[in-house]
Amino acid sequence: MYWKVCLMKISSFFRFGSVIGLIAPLLAGCSTLLERPEEVVTYRLSAPIESLSKMGAPTLDDALRIYTVVAASGFDTARMAYSRQPQELVYYTRSRWVAPPAELLFDVFKQSFDAFDGFRTVVGPDSRLSARWGMRVELNELTHQFIQGGSVARLEIVVSLIEVPERTVVKTLTIRTSEPVTTSNARGFAQAADRAVHRAILEAVPFVYNEVARIVKESDVKVSPARE
Repeated sequence: MYWKVCLMKISSFFRFGSVIGLIAPLLAGCSTLLERPEEVVTYRLSAPIESLSKMGAPTLDDALRIYTVVAASGFDTARMAYSRQPQELVYYTRSRWVAPPAELLFDVFKQSFDAFDGFRTVVGPDSRLSARWGMRVELNELTHQFIQGGSVARLEIVVSLIEVPERTVVKTLTIRTSEPVTTSNARGFAQAADRAVHRAILEAVPFVYNEVARIVKESDVKVSPARE
Protein backbone atom coordinates (compact mmCIF):
# COMPACT_ATOMS: atom_id res chain seq x y z
CA MET A 1 0.00 0.00 0.00
CA TYR A 2 2.78 2.35 0.93
CA TRP A 3 4.60 1.88 -2.36
CA LYS A 4 1.38 2.61 -4.31
CA VAL A 5 1.01 5.96 -2.53
CA CYS A 6 4.63 6.77 -3.35
CA LEU A 7 4.10 5.98 -7.02
CA MET A 8 1.02 8.24 -7.14
CA LYS A 9 2.99 11.12 -5.61
CA ILE A 10 5.89 10.61 -8.01
CA SER A 11 3.50 10.48 -10.98
CA SER A 12 1.81 13.72 -9.89
CA PHE A 13 5.20 15.37 -9.48
CA PHE A 14 6.31 14.51 -13.02
CA ARG A 15 2.99 15.65 -14.52
CA PHE A 16 3.33 18.98 -12.72
CA GLY A 17 6.96 19.20 -13.74
CA SER A 18 6.03 18.62 -17.38
CA VAL A 19 3.57 21.51 -17.28
CA ILE A 20 6.19 23.76 -15.74
CA GLY A 21 8.66 22.60 -18.39
CA LEU A 22 6.25 23.65 -21.12
CA ILE A 23 5.30 26.98 -19.55
CA ALA A 24 8.82 28.09 -18.66
CA PRO A 25 10.06 28.56 -22.28
CA LEU A 26 6.86 30.43 -23.15
CA LEU A 27 7.33 32.78 -20.22
CA ALA A 28 10.97 33.26 -21.15
CA GLY A 29 9.97 34.09 -24.72
CA CYS A 30 7.42 36.66 -23.56
CA SER A 31 10.00 38.19 -21.26
CA THR A 32 12.45 38.48 -24.15
CA LEU A 33 9.85 40.22 -26.30
CA LEU A 34 9.01 42.67 -23.54
CA GLU A 35 12.65 43.50 -22.85
CA ARG A 36 13.77 43.75 -26.48
CA PRO A 37 14.82 47.37 -27.18
CA GLU A 38 13.08 49.20 -29.99
CA GLU A 39 15.04 49.59 -33.20
CA VAL A 40 17.02 52.81 -33.57
CA VAL A 41 16.61 54.62 -36.91
CA THR A 42 19.67 56.43 -38.27
CA TYR A 43 19.99 59.31 -40.72
CA ARG A 44 22.84 60.91 -42.66
CA LEU A 45 23.58 64.21 -44.43
CA SER A 46 24.31 64.56 -48.14
CA ALA A 47 26.18 66.95 -50.43
CA PRO A 48 24.53 68.94 -53.25
CA ILE A 49 26.77 67.25 -55.81
CA GLU A 50 24.71 68.02 -58.91
CA SER A 51 24.36 71.75 -58.15
CA LEU A 52 28.07 72.14 -57.43
CA SER A 53 29.22 70.24 -60.51
CA LYS A 54 27.20 72.60 -62.70
CA MET A 55 28.90 75.77 -61.42
CA GLY A 56 31.82 75.32 -63.80
CA ALA A 57 34.41 77.47 -62.04
CA PRO A 58 37.98 77.45 -63.44
CA THR A 59 40.27 75.16 -61.47
CA LEU A 60 42.87 77.03 -59.42
CA ASP A 61 46.42 75.69 -59.28
CA ASP A 62 46.20 75.49 -55.50
CA ALA A 63 45.46 72.79 -52.94
CA LEU A 64 42.86 73.12 -50.21
CA ARG A 65 43.11 71.36 -46.86
CA ILE A 66 39.86 70.70 -45.00
CA TYR A 67 40.37 70.46 -41.27
CA THR A 68 38.30 68.41 -38.85
CA VAL A 69 34.95 70.06 -38.15
CA VAL A 70 34.65 71.22 -34.55
CA ALA A 71 31.24 70.97 -32.86
CA ALA A 72 29.89 73.06 -30.01
CA SER A 73 28.91 71.35 -26.78
CA GLY A 74 25.67 69.44 -27.19
CA PHE A 75 26.25 68.80 -30.89
CA ASP A 76 29.36 66.62 -30.53
CA THR A 77 27.25 63.47 -30.39
CA ALA A 78 25.35 61.31 -32.86
CA ARG A 79 22.13 62.01 -30.96
CA MET A 80 19.59 64.19 -32.78
CA ALA A 81 18.77 67.35 -30.83
CA TYR A 82 15.45 69.14 -30.59
CA SER A 83 14.19 72.09 -28.59
CA ARG A 84 10.77 73.31 -27.51
CA GLN A 85 11.96 76.24 -25.41
CA PRO A 86 14.87 78.70 -25.58
CA GLN A 87 18.11 77.34 -24.13
CA GLU A 88 16.61 73.83 -24.04
CA LEU A 89 18.29 70.88 -25.72
CA VAL A 90 16.70 67.43 -25.71
CA TYR A 91 17.55 64.34 -27.77
CA TYR A 92 15.44 61.85 -29.66
CA THR A 93 15.67 58.41 -28.07
CA ARG A 94 15.03 56.16 -31.09
CA SER A 95 16.57 58.30 -33.85
CA ARG A 96 20.23 59.18 -34.36
CA TRP A 97 22.66 60.42 -36.96
CA VAL A 98 24.86 57.66 -38.37
CA ALA A 99 27.81 59.60 -36.90
CA PRO A 100 28.25 62.89 -35.03
CA PRO A 101 27.13 65.77 -37.30
CA ALA A 102 30.65 67.22 -37.31
CA GLU A 103 31.97 64.04 -38.93
CA LEU A 104 29.10 64.04 -41.41
CA LEU A 105 29.76 67.67 -42.30
CA PHE A 106 33.43 66.98 -42.91
CA ASP A 107 32.49 64.26 -45.41
CA VAL A 108 29.90 66.55 -47.00
CA PHE A 109 32.42 69.37 -47.44
CA LYS A 110 35.03 67.02 -48.90
CA GLN A 111 32.53 65.60 -51.40
CA SER A 112 31.30 69.10 -52.22
CA PHE A 113 34.72 70.55 -53.02
CA ASP A 114 35.59 67.47 -55.06
CA ALA A 115 32.41 67.94 -57.09
CA PHE A 116 32.99 71.69 -57.42
CA ASP A 117 36.46 71.03 -58.87
CA GLY A 118 37.71 74.53 -58.15
CA PHE A 119 41.03 73.46 -56.63
CA ARG A 120 43.87 71.36 -58.01
CA THR A 121 43.38 68.96 -55.12
CA VAL A 122 41.42 68.80 -51.87
CA VAL A 123 42.98 66.95 -48.92
CA GLY A 124 42.04 66.08 -45.37
CA PRO A 125 43.76 67.10 -42.13
CA ASP A 126 46.07 64.08 -42.03
CA SER A 127 47.27 64.22 -45.63
CA ARG A 128 51.01 64.69 -46.17
CA LEU A 129 50.39 66.70 -49.31
CA SER A 130 51.14 70.38 -48.84
CA ALA A 131 48.36 72.92 -49.22
CA ARG A 132 48.59 76.70 -49.18
CA TRP A 133 44.95 77.11 -48.18
CA GLY A 134 42.95 75.60 -45.37
CA MET A 135 39.34 75.67 -44.30
CA ARG A 136 38.05 75.27 -40.76
CA VAL A 137 34.38 74.75 -39.96
CA GLU A 138 32.71 75.13 -36.60
CA LEU A 139 29.27 73.61 -36.04
CA ASN A 140 27.39 75.79 -33.57
CA GLU A 141 23.89 74.39 -34.01
CA LEU A 142 21.90 71.66 -35.74
CA THR A 143 18.57 71.56 -33.97
CA HIS A 144 14.95 70.61 -34.56
CA GLN A 145 13.32 73.75 -33.19
CA PHE A 146 9.61 73.62 -32.39
CA ILE A 147 7.92 76.97 -32.90
CA GLN A 148 4.36 78.21 -32.87
CA GLY A 149 2.53 76.61 -35.74
CA GLY A 150 5.20 74.07 -36.69
CA SER A 151 8.92 73.40 -36.49
CA VAL A 152 12.16 74.11 -38.36
CA ALA A 153 15.64 72.65 -38.74
CA ARG A 154 18.19 75.24 -37.67
CA LEU A 155 21.81 75.13 -38.75
CA GLU A 156 24.65 77.46 -37.86
CA ILE A 157 28.23 77.01 -39.02
CA VAL A 158 31.27 79.27 -39.11
CA VAL A 159 33.61 78.85 -42.08
CA SER A 160 37.16 80.21 -41.86
CA LEU A 161 39.61 80.44 -44.75
CA ILE A 162 43.20 80.06 -43.59
CA GLU A 163 46.50 80.77 -45.31
CA VAL A 164 48.38 77.73 -44.03
CA PRO A 165 52.07 78.83 -44.31
CA GLU A 166 51.37 82.04 -42.35
CA ARG A 167 48.75 80.36 -40.12
CA THR A 168 46.51 83.38 -40.53
CA VAL A 169 42.75 83.56 -40.90
CA VAL A 170 42.03 85.35 -44.16
CA LYS A 171 38.27 85.67 -43.82
CA THR A 172 35.39 84.19 -41.85
CA LEU A 173 31.79 83.57 -42.85
CA THR A 174 28.95 82.75 -40.46
CA ILE A 175 26.06 80.90 -42.07
CA ARG A 176 22.70 80.65 -40.32
CA THR A 177 19.90 78.91 -42.11
CA SER A 178 16.62 77.20 -41.30
CA GLU A 179 14.30 74.92 -43.21
CA PRO A 180 10.66 74.11 -42.42
CA VAL A 181 10.01 70.59 -41.17
CA THR A 182 7.05 69.05 -42.99
CA THR A 183 6.46 66.29 -40.42
CA SER A 184 7.31 67.20 -36.84
CA ASN A 185 9.32 64.10 -36.03
CA ALA A 186 12.92 62.94 -36.35
CA ARG A 187 12.48 61.86 -39.97
CA GLY A 188 11.08 65.25 -40.96
CA PHE A 189 13.91 66.94 -39.08
CA ALA A 190 16.55 64.87 -40.88
CA GLN A 191 15.09 65.77 -44.28
CA ALA A 192 14.92 69.48 -43.42
CA ALA A 193 18.43 69.40 -41.93
CA ASP A 194 19.74 67.94 -45.18
CA ARG A 195 18.17 70.81 -47.13
CA ALA A 196 19.68 73.31 -44.69
CA VAL A 197 23.10 71.73 -45.17
CA HIS A 198 22.71 71.99 -48.95
CA ARG A 199 21.97 75.71 -48.67
CA ALA A 200 24.95 76.24 -46.39
CA ILE A 201 27.29 74.30 -48.67
CA LEU A 202 26.16 76.24 -51.73
CA GLU A 203 27.12 79.41 -49.87
CA ALA A 204 30.32 78.19 -48.22
CA VAL A 205 32.03 76.58 -51.22
CA PRO A 206 31.85 79.65 -53.52
CA PHE A 207 32.88 81.84 -50.57
CA VAL A 208 36.12 79.90 -50.05
CA TYR A 209 36.83 79.62 -53.76
CA ASN A 210 36.16 83.29 -54.55
CA GLU A 211 38.36 84.51 -51.70
CA VAL A 212 41.26 82.33 -52.82
CA ALA A 213 40.78 83.36 -56.46
CA ARG A 214 40.75 87.03 -55.44
CA ILE A 215 43.96 86.75 -53.41
CA VAL A 216 45.72 84.78 -56.15
CA LYS A 217 44.69 87.35 -58.75
CA GLU A 218 45.89 90.25 -56.59
CA SER A 219 49.20 88.46 -56.00
CA ASP A 220 49.67 87.97 -59.75
CA VAL A 221 49.00 91.65 -60.37
CA LYS A 222 51.56 92.65 -57.75
CA VAL A 223 54.35 90.43 -59.07
CA SER A 224 53.72 90.93 -62.79
CA PRO A 225 55.54 94.33 -63.10
CA ALA A 226 58.64 92.80 -61.52
CA ARG A 227 58.72 90.15 -64.23
CA GLU A 228 58.86 92.68 -67.05
